[in-house]
Amino acid sequence: MRGAVASGGDQATPPTAGGVVSVDPLCLWGVVGGERWPALERPTWRPDIRAAVISKARVNMHRKLNNMAKMTGLFPLAVLSDCVVYPSPGDSPLSFLPYAASGKAQPGGFRLGPTPGLAKLEGVQSMLWAVDLMEQGYNPARHIKGGDAVLDEGE
Repeated sequence: MRGAVASGGDQATPPTAGGVVSVDPLCLWGVVGGERWPALERPTWRPDIRAAVISKARVNMHRKLNNMAKMTGLFPLAVLSDCVVYPSPGDSPLSFLPYAASGKAQPGGFRLGPTPGLAKLEGVQSMLWAVDLMEQGYNPARHIKGGDAVLDEGE
């Protein structure tokens, strides 16, 4: 976005104004790939609430990523909007998630569970699989679930 803002607009207007002018049609018309987004037709559609929810989720993920690095010394191999791929010594996330001596998950990091705010296991793959994908220029977080046809159809 910063690149588009810095280069967008003509020389008579400030760079930020040029960026806003080039982004506004996408926001107003909801054009994604040439098709109107169906959610815009709902009378309850609130783009400000959607943006706030996405922002809160992004901030929470960054906070948890930072806390995980502090607690375990591990950094993710790949990150996608709501998916993080960590290296693990075992076949389960329990082998790298931080737990207290009492057996409870450490607060501030990722915790497993079915409720909102907790993480769920999307898939387990070998390190060789992840390295192979990264060498091909793909993001392992996009393909960790397995069984998707994204690699076959191209990205």
